[in-house]
Amino acid sequence: MKLLSYAGATYSTGTAIADAVLAYSLALARRQLTELVRLPFVSDSGETLHLEIPIGWMREIAGISQPTSARGSELEDAATVEGLTTRTQALEPPRPSAEFESETASRGPSILWSDFDPTELEY
Repeated sequence: MKLLSYAGATYSTGTAIADAVLAYSLALARRQLTELVRLPFVSDSGETLHLEIPIGWMREIAGISQPTSARGSELEDAATVEGLTTRTQALEPPRPSAEFESETASRGPSILWSDFDPTELEY
């Protein structure tokens, strides 16, 4: 379990949920975006409730680990984690494909600025 700290309050939620929220918040902040997300948490009475909070740009949110026994069993919500993970990946820049990497490797070494010799210039 983890505690999510937001706006002076803390909410106990599952580790995977908290990690997905924090990753999505960082991805949004990098793009200077904010979004309202809905996530489950465990109340002090042990009841599972839902909360809507804005995350991302200019929003302070933190995840704090806590022992599982502190609040009972681990809270899990695969749909929330999957949704947040999908939205996080959509905001991340595309990575070069294996085809691109093998193509650039087959071309041989690139010319580097350090390879430049100004004495070879013709005037």
